[in-house]
Amino acid sequence: MTAVLLAVCLLSAPAPQGGGAPQAGGAGNAAAPDAPPQSIERLPEPQQLSYALGVNIGRSLLADGLDPDPQLFLDGLRDSLTDQPTRLSDERIAALLSAAAEKVRRAEAAAAQKRAAASRAALEAFLKKDGVEQRSTGEGVQFEKTGDGPKPEPDSVLLLHYESAIAGDAEPFFTTRQPQDFGRKAKEVRPATIALKELLPGLRAVLLDVPAGSKVTIGLPPDRAYGPAGGPGVPPNAALIVTVELLEVLPAQAEAGEDNEAGSGDAAAAGGTP
Repeated sequence: MTAVLLAVCLLSAPAPQGGGAPQAGGAGNAAAPDAPPQSIERLPEPQQLSYALGVNIGRSLLADGLDPDPQLFLDGLRDSLTDQPTRLSDERIAALLSAAAEKVRRAEAAAAQKRAAASRAALEAFLKKDGVEQRSTGEGVQFEKTGDGPKPEPDSVLLLHYESAIAGDAEPFFTTRQPQDFGRKAKEVRPATIALKELLPGLRAVLLDVPAGSKVTIGLPPDRAYGPAGGPGVPPNAALIVTVELLEVLPAQAEAGEDNEAGSGDAAAAGGTP
């Protein structure tokens, strides 16, 4: 299906002029300098999709730190999809793509390391705040509200709202406060039902001491969160800040609702162990 869509994209591209490889900048296929830009919105939907595919691919390449020559990129795409002889050997193409992939990998690893380091610094700042108690295992705990309900047992099931963020980030990477589609006509906000044992190590330990009805913010050092492996949307060795509203402690035999966005099968998204 992807190849078909890309082929549609090429149908609206100008045919190559001349047989030689174009110069960088692609003067051979470029429109006249004074030609007005084509109004994409007036074209049929398949041609609009062609343009949208080009925008999406271009943005993806730039996001990966790659900046290909637009004309040579289109020439290579056209040669491949129309089964024309390529102007580079397969060995050279493979070597170039391998080098580019390694460049992207290194850049992503460096960015992840920088983000993780910033999260650990943000956790240190959180631990120094008034009202934050640091546990011997490294977690920081700040009660915004202390409930009077029962505390969980190791095999308890919890009904809760929570949001998980990389420490220092302005926005959480997951929250139960985001309206979700539960198969109803309108999206709803629902608490999560999760077994305590499915949560991250730091959350499991802290929540054993949190009575139902409490709202607590928990700072998790990397070794009490996802550790060196990282997690969904979380770089390796990153610290987390998790805010939990523990609504109710349910019996051990209670099961997560089948239509609950953060049921027992969604522990990873909830900040739990995969």
